[in-house]
Amino acid sequence: GAIGNNSTGSHSLKYGKTDHYVEELEVVLADGTVTTFGEERVSDLRESADADSDDLLDRIHAEIVRILDEEAAEIDERFPEMKRNVSGYNLDRLLAEYRGEYGEEGVVNLGRLMAGSEGTLATVTEATVSLVEIPETKAVALLTYDDLLDAMEDVAPILEHDPSAVEVMDDVLLGLAADTPEFADVVGMLPDGTDSVLLVEFYAESDEEGRQKVADLVADRVGPEAEGGPETIETPDDGAAETTSQPRRAVDAMEAHDPDDRERFWKMRKSGLPILL
Repeated sequence: GAIGNNSTGSHSLKYGKTDHYVEELEVVLADGTVTTFGEERVSDLRESADADSDDLLDRIHAEIVRILDEEAAEIDERFPEMKRNVSGYNLDRLLAEYRGEYGEEGVVNLGRLMAGSEGTLATVTEATVSLVEIPETKAVALLTYDDLLDAMEDVAPILEHDPSAVEVMDDVLLGLAADTPEFADVVGMLPDGTDSVLLVEFYAESDEEGRQKVADLVADRVGPEAEGGPETIETPDDGAAETTSQPRRAVDAMEAHDPDDRERFWKMRKSGLPILL
């Protein structure tokens, strides 16, 4: 399920992955032991750690301590700095917790280590997770592009506007949707020559704020050149300043503030999977 896969979705920009919300797990270990994985002080794990013990849980604690002590540099080197990396065991999260990047230093949550392990570490029988409230006010902009590469290169500057979601549809999905009666009218709203689109959603405290966020995005990203022209940045290697520009790559934009209109845009995006299947 979601814990085994460390699942996420289109709003991972705001909410991250499942491991962010795991508080405690009841699990069954390989030898049939039923135990609870939650927050633990590493100092306590050290006391119970015994690699030669007949108790599987003691051996697990020993391996966790060993990984934190001996493999930290390897984890730092090999794990990519990605928001949605769910490949391999969740060791980078474990190490970050140990270092205090998510809370108190020296405290780790073994339940979160289970996230993404696909049942290979233990079988989860019960989960305690935290919940968050989703804002009621949303606003959507659909940015259209003549070329998929332009859409991909536009993602980074779009993220600077703090969207709740950014989703893409390429020419293949748009073409399939256009040939499907259920979605043809939605695709028909796009400008002629559209090769790909980015659906950008914002959360807001009010309708006015949502409209302003969309307006700021459109002003920044739609048109032939970046607003304000070239900008000066510092290169990460030597700190020297250089001038660069952020060209506006989107050809046009369509806004959706009404719930029904927003649903039409999302419906077009979500239509891709059933069409391909």
